[in-house]
Amino acid sequence: MAVVALLFPSPLASPPLRSSTSRPRPLQIGVVSTDYLATVASFPNPDDKIRSLMLKVQGGGNTSNALTTAARLGLHPKIISKMR
Repeated sequence: MAVVALLFPSPLASPPLRSSTSRPRPLQIGVVSTDYLATVASFPNPDDKIRSLMLKVQGGGNTSNALTTAARLGLHPKIISKMR
């Protein structure tokens, strides 16, 4: 019974005190990938072959994009991932 009480505290218990200056530290587990972004003059029709004007390679994936946003908002995110 004591173990259950430690794992699942009473909903009537007061929440732990947190410093007003502390911020959450998000941890996300997910995929990190590489995005290849090609700039073209116009949207191609089906089966068309066109040349790109510019090619940009950058990090991507849902996890890395979400954590980049969190970092830009001032948080200090952490990630657990495997490169693909």
